[in-house]
Amino acid sequence: MPGLFAFFTGISGIFAALSVSKHWVIAFLVFLLSGAFFVSLQKEKVLKLAGIAVFVIIFFNAFSGFCLLNKPEVPYTLNGKEITLVAKTADFSKQTIRPNSFRVSGIEINGENFSGNAKVYCGMKDPPPPYSKVKIRGKIRIYGQRGIINKLNGISYVVYAESVKILKANPVLEKFSEMRKRIAKNTLLSMKSSEAMLLLSSVSGISAMNYEEKKPFTETGTAHIFAVSGLHMGILGKSTEKLFSFAGGAGGGITIGILFLFVLLVGFRASALRAFLMFSISEAAKFTGREQIPINTLSFVALLILLVNPLLLFSISFQLSFLAIFGLVILSPKLYAQMPEKLGYKMLSQVISVQLVLYPVIAYYFHMFSPVSFFANLVVIPIMYLVLPVGIVQILLSLIGLDAAKLFAPVSNFVFGMLSKIVSLFSKIPLSSVNLRFNLIFMIIYILALVFFTVSLSKSKKARLIGASLLVMALFLPILFPSGFSITPLNLRGEDGFLISRNRDVIYVTSPTFLKSEEADAYQINKVLAENGVNKVSLLICDAPLESKESSALRILPSEFEVPDIILPFPETELSHAFEKTVSGVSNVHYVNDKSKISFDGIKFSLVRCGEKYAILVRENGNTYLLVGKGCGDLSDLPYADFVYIPENANIKNIPFGKVISY
Repeated sequence: MPGLFAFFTGISGIFAALSVSKHWVIAFLVFLLSGAFFVSLQKEKVLKLAGIAVFVIIFFNAFSGFCLLNKPEVPYTLNGKEITLVAKTADFSKQTIRPNSFRVSGIEINGENFSGNAKVYCGMKDPPPPYSKVKIRGKIRIYGQRGIINKLNGISYVVYAESVKILKANPVLEKFSEMRKRIAKNTLLSMKSSEAMLLLSSVSGISAMNYEEKKPFTETGTAHIFAVSGLHMGILGKSTEKLFSFAGGAGGGITIGILFLFVLLVGFRASALRAFLMFSISEAAKFTGREQIPINTLSFVALLILLVNPLLLFSISFQLSFLAIFGLVILSPKLYAQMPEKLGYKMLSQVISVQLVLYPVIAYYFHMFSPVSFFANLVVIPIMYLVLPVGIVQILLSLIGLDAAKLFAPVSNFVFGMLSKIVSLFSKIPLSSVNLRFNLIFMIIYILALVFFTVSLSKSKKARLIGASLLVMALFLPILFPSGFSITPLNLRGEDGFLISRNRDVIYVTSPTFLKSEEADAYQINKVLAENGVNKVSLLICDAPLESKESSALRILPSEFEVPDIILPFPETELSHAFEKTVSGVSNVHYVNDKSKISFDGIKFSLVRCGEKYAILVRENGNTYLLVGKGCGDLSDLPYADFVYIPENANIKNIPFGKVISY
């Protein structure tokens, strides 16, 4: 399988480049030898030479990318200040229209280059075309990212733009950008709001839904419909192929041309590009009469993409897209062979295979598992064969004009309203989504269990039973595995956040926000709780009275994480009484002062006055921990503690603390 060997040669080149950029000499030699090994597996001389060329090209491309990642980040002294930067815009998939935003990289400020991606909010202005060189003036917020995966997939900076000037743009992509704006405008004007946004997000690749609106799809494992991928390309490709079947061999060429235009419209995202290339190679194989080996084709397509941009290997969308097809190619046929040859079982085997293969990646990056995803996808995927054609017709009519879009809008409203309701029903099932504390050890255990299960499918019944049992155990191990005592400070923008965990109990410490919008930290809080496998918060403590504002934590935690008890410092205020009413029937609110003693399952808490706020003193198993929030006043009167969590810019000179943990 030359494609598979060439792919692993390319992977070796990427990690060899990473080793050089990090000055890991031994690792470089290991990956150099592994590259030579995979080249040696090629049978023909021309393939061996091609393998060497692949290694060299990918090595130098990857090394160049790693060098850019190793550049310094924008200095924190610029945080909150107005700056002017020059950068290159990302593809369409990084744009949103609610609110208008786009992503840039290759950031240059005052002639100096910096690493990291920036999300740019451009107000009422439309995002510029992809791969444009732009000049942006506005305020910058610096968050920073650590590690290759986070730097490539995360956002290091947010820029609130006052002006965006396009310095250089691709004329073709400018035309497609105008088409997308026309589609979005006429779709939103012709259809109901929520149905229109679902259509744009799931069919056209125009991100029109916010975090809360996408949440039911995320919780049910059906969010893959927002990644234009094989499902979209397959339905569009097969439909177009049948439409132009009268043209004979030329019909395949016409289909590939239409799919390429669709890829341009949705942006060169990894999932769309992978699906387009695989469809094109499949058509070419049919035309030439050559046998197609799926794993070889998949490997060759991945290699083509990595030759252009080797760092896409670390892109989460790239990994999910190719692993999903890997599951369909390798695991699904083996699983289907164990099922009755009846209608529906083939799709069942495909859904189970994709979910099993993607589970460790989703759990590792997103720290969640959706038990209902198997059932939700069995319903949603067949419906997509109706939803996608309807959506494509609506998009084409919106491109023609508003009057044309209005004619078909009732049909689109019904179909996309039905899809939304079905997903919403699945998301309301108890434990439809479970947060996981999933680390590298759990991933290795699961992958080993999955490999054993896959091999066992072609063995005896006893081996299959053992394989399935081990896989189920590995699947639920992160949920059942208890954790010890830990305190995690959260680096939030406008409020304090401390996560105190012991076994299955979680206590959350928060404060009133000083930001204009209480929603500003909601996403980050949900993300951190997911990363720590938190599904229920046992106790919520606020370290300052509610006088003018609540916080994101107080707004989202009581209802979403079933908080039975909430502790607020005196005095009671109009806002605290209003808050009591909002959580009535869900949480009990208790008022305390610095004389009060709080105890929860053997953990003792007390409030220590620190300016207008309180520090939280925690006693557990003979150790004392002091949690000092942002904006606390004089720290000199704070009591001694074995461990002190304190803001990194706090002045703690000549204060007798134990171990200091800055955040």
